Amino acid sequence: MSSNGMSRRKLSKSLLKKAPEMEALANRIEKAMPYRFPRGYMEWNELRALVAMQMVSVAHSGVVKKLGSMGDQAGYFNAHRYSLWAVQQAPIYCLSKEVFHAMLNTTINEEIIKNLEILLPTIMLLFPDNSLRSSEAVVDHLVIHTSDLRYPENSTGKNFGYEIKYLPQEKQTIIHSTTVDQNSITWLAGMSVEEGKVDYDKSNKLGVFTVEKDDDDFLDIIRQIALMTYIILQSNPEMIGEVAESEIPKTVGKGFTPQQKGKYIKPRIIRVPNNKKAKVESPTTREGSHSSKRTHWRKAHYRNIQSKDGQPKLVYVRAAIINPQ
Repeated sequence: MSSNGMSRRKLSKSLLKKAPEMEALANRIEKAMPYRFPRGYMEWNELRALVAMQMVSVAHSGVVKKLGSMGDQAGYFNAHRYSLWAVQQAPIYCLSKEVFHAMLNTTINEEIIKNLEILLPTIMLLFPDNSLRSSEAVVDHLVIHTSDLRYPENSTGKNFGYEIKYLPQEKQTIIHSTTVDQNSITWLAGMSVEEGKVDYDKSNKLGVFTVEKDDDDFLDIIRQIALMTYIILQSNPEMIGEVAESEIPKTVGKGFTPQQKGKYIKPRIIRVPNNKKAKVESPTTREGSHSSKRTHWRKAHYRNIQSKDGQPKLVYVRAAIINPQ
């Protein structure tokens, strides 16, 4: 957790005007990735300005050398992960409101983690407007990066005239979830995944601020979102869809250089298919003879079943009201 002391939008616009290198980089990013985001999500102009700011920060800070110091390590890791997303031109996924809420109300057990396969080391998520808040401000996006000792090449990249180097690590697999909220507060949540278990040390504070109970709760939320995203990408490809043209606004936000005209690209969206929404189950349709007779809410969850080829397969079990009266 760290802060720049200024609203993110104001900071981005100010730096683009005052820093020619940052403005030039933001324009190169726009040319390579001319995104248009759907209504109800943050603006691409602001996001690319933020990414450019982070890349320039990495280039001029000597991140690898400073990681062992007592400085703001959370800020360094944050800038590095944003930069990786850009140089790798990694994908962006919008979360629908239904998926966002389902993610926060789904149980993930060790059996599922044991069979988790990271298909994309770096991704960007966009949250529906005003759906998530830190203890400080609205959070509208999240960068997720998984680094693995076995595949250091997945944590490096070179593009736009910048080279992002691999950062050393002790654990085999580490998932970082990081963001900058609308008050320019940097948030970083790390966790290691080994032998089917997720581990993180809450006493390991990398930022310059004291992390309070509310902050820890928020960091747990973005860890949950990161894990659920990887589970969906692995097990529920039917939830990944295209953003309709009608969902794209015809104009861009004010205060930034207009996006180039002509062809543009859209992020993909993760939606809950109609057959996976919460339902009401009667006593005769609920699973298992051990189910309670009282009315209760069963959280959505994943479970492993054996497929026809004998391999374990993740199956999503919908949330449901059991034994309604």
